[in-house]
Amino acid sequence: IIFRRASTISIKVSIIPGPDRSRREVERLRGYVKDGLVALAANEFLEILTEVCSGRSLETGQSTFSDDLLSIELCGPDKQNLSIIDIPGIFRTPTEGVTTEDDMALVRRIMHRHIQDERTIILAVIPSNTDVATQEILTIAKEVDPKGIRTLGVLTKPDLIDNGGEENVMSLVEGKRNPLRLGYCIVRNRGQSELLSDSVARRRREKDFFSTEPWSRLDGDRVGTPALQKRLQDLLVSITRREFPKVQTQIVQQLSSCRKGLESLGADRESTDQQRQF
Repeated sequence: IIFRRASTISIKVSIIPGPDRSRREVERLRGYVKDGLVALAANEFLEILTEVCSGRSLETGQSTFSDDLLSIELCGPDKQNLSIIDIPGIFRTPTEGVTTEDDMALVRRIMHRHIQDERTIILAVIPSNTDVATQEILTIAKEVDPKGIRTLGVLTKPDLIDNGGEENVMSLVEGKRNPLRLGYCIVRNRGQSELLSDSVARRRREKDFFSTEPWSRLDGDRVGTPALQKRLQDLLVSITRREFPKVQTQIVQQLSSCRKGLESLGADRESTDQQRQF
């Protein structure tokens, strides 16, 4: 999902081909574009997903996963310049008839390709009803971000924790167990019956949930979607400030390289005589 600041509201849906696609496949996939949209309802989004999956590469005998990206570009005056990539979750055991060993390897390649960029914020999403010590994403994140300056833990599904397990999750948020330099935020997901509810209703339910014991004892700056948004905004500003000088240097270097390449072509040959002399 790509957010771009613009004077008018627009939505564009397209496919970004994976790096291993052939030239013919790249042309075919790039041919899928839906633009001119001003809104994208849930049912319309599901129709697009169905259309993309049926016409792309998820056919019988093909991999369940693909390194092609479904790009949704949202433009508007209230949008911040930001891109979010939802990467498939890691799994350790193939499911017969659904996933294979090759799928496992592909998911890991996709993950490494996207999170190794030093300008990328890694959101390590971990269900609260699982043991964080078994979550491989934290190990992988540490490999590419050893200082932990761009890895933020996000705990989900706190309402699915077994009775008595709340304290273990709270100790993560409080930094007492498996600490991360940037720490953890905890959010409540929509339930199956809430999928069609709007964002206002979702946040109200989330706020009500974290207002109950024992969650109400946690610091508010680590709890709920608004707190996560604030953390991300601050982290994005920090990374932008750190990386902007590097971006400037790269632009200057690329511009210099292009100028040298242009100069190596020699003087302009606009006239017929000049072209003959060449």
